[in-house]
Amino acid sequence: MRETADNGTATAPKGNEATRFKAGNPGRRAGCKNKTGQELVNDILKTYKSLGGTAWLKALARKDPKTFSRLLERMIPKNIELSGSVTMTADEYILGLMRRRREAKSEATD
Repeated sequence: MRETADNGTATAPKGNEATRFKAGNPGRRAGCKNKTGQELVNDILKTYKSLGGTAWLKALARKDPKTFSRLLERMIPKNIELSGSVTMTADEYILGLMRRRREAKSEATD
């Protein structure tokens, strides 16, 4: 995208716009992780740990259950493909996930 100066003359492209989206520029290699996305995940994890980790989550659940519920809602998959008959409520599913996580954690510390 060409930009123009205040006097109407064309200016040079900024940053990598000169090579962006042109033939011969293959972009990110297949299988290569998005660095920005990974940096954001790392920053969120650092912040979570600095706030107290699970202790912070427990405090949030007690102090502001509505916000905690919204957080849980965003973490649980919206679509789950299952086969056969299912007689499990969302609460049972969440409790099962938490139980399996506790079991895996205790096995890892053994």
